[in-house]
Amino acid sequence: MPLAGGPFAQRVVDPFLDGLLPERQAAREAMSRELDVSARNPFALLAHMGLDCAGAVQFCAEDEVADVLARRGTLVALSDDDIEERLSRLRTDPGASWLAPRERWSLAGAQAKFALRREGDAWYEATGAEATTHIVKPGVDGFRSQALNEHICLQTARRAGLPAALSRFERFRGETALIVERYDRRRDDAGALGRLHQEDLCQATGTYPADKYESDGGPRAVQIVDLLRTQSTRRFRRANLDAFVDALAFNVLIQAPDAHAKNYSVLLAESAVRLAPLYDVASGAPYDSTHQTGLRTSAMAVGGRRELAQITLDRWSRFARESDLDPDAVTGRVLALAERLPDAMTDAFRAEAERGEPEAGALRARMLDPVARSCTVLLGQRARQDRAPDHGAGSDQ
Repeated sequence: MPLAGGPFAQRVVDPFLDGLLPERQAAREAMSRELDVSARNPFALLAHMGLDCAGAVQFCAEDEVADVLARRGTLVALSDDDIEERLSRLRTDPGASWLAPRERWSLAGAQAKFALRREGDAWYEATGAEATTHIVKPGVDGFRSQALNEHICLQTARRAGLPAALSRFERFRGETALIVERYDRRRDDAGALGRLHQEDLCQATGTYPADKYESDGGPRAVQIVDLLRTQSTRRFRRANLDAFVDALAFNVLIQAPDAHAKNYSVLLAESAVRLAPLYDVASGAPYDSTHQTGLRTSAMAVGGRRELAQITLDRWSRFARESDLDPDAVTGRVLALAERLPDAMTDAFRAEAERGEPEAGALRARMLDPVARSCTVLLGQRARQDRAPDHGAGSDQ
């Protein structure tokens, strides 16, 4: 939603606002009951819970503007028992509110979560206009070790050389959680906490969260390439395009089924547009797809194919041509990542095992081999192409 000199049309505003709020309807309704507003009114919800959103936007009633500009709020210290209680409530009650009393942050997405502030070695609830620094997630119910899975994938990305959000996997008494450091928050040299503006790629394309999947009419990979090409300044255009190709390839290679447009964002600082670090990445490989065929498909098609097993090297070449990118450069980046990724994931699992995490071994046994195999298959396709006589362009099979 770019700056404009006049009022924005509703068709522009509504998807942007909706994209700042939880997608889980039961949770949104629970929050709306607590706040005594309609769950179908994004403005009303954000007026009560929009002081700390994704990016740098803040929402409040007119009579609160002075307090918000003065950043008035308090930090409430939390014990491990307090955090365990919140995690347990979210894990066991799909209809639970994500908010604690006096918290006024909003987090998007369908997965249950809450936001906290970290100062030194202590955790705090941030009330009023205070900013949060971390997002805490219990994981997706029904998918064993999903929170650890996401942490491993983020660590794998970083070890493979891709920008990714900082994360840790923690235990709070009897509950486990993925804790992700917010990349849209920064401290200055004096330690003051500031907000960086961002938009996810549904917001950036005027797409409602309900339409985030390509199969539901959401943004396609080719559209995202075009968006990054047209909206990036010359200084960052090539870096943004390369980063998106890397991110798309990473999600395909780790067999991530949920890499839709809301799980990519751009950071907007001054006049620069930069693709944000990876976040919300998790592999579907450890889980049985017998009754959940979506676990083996990509949220975005690559070269006309969404089935992960059918995204071959030729499909990457086709995607490059459709996107007006250099096919050799694109396939080169994908193959280079396929070479690095298995070792990076091995190291990520090893680090958790050495830390004493009891879930690491079982998850590794279900996840590492399928991911390594997807990399090996792609590298084998290049080896066969190198040995075959040159008959022109790939067959796109």
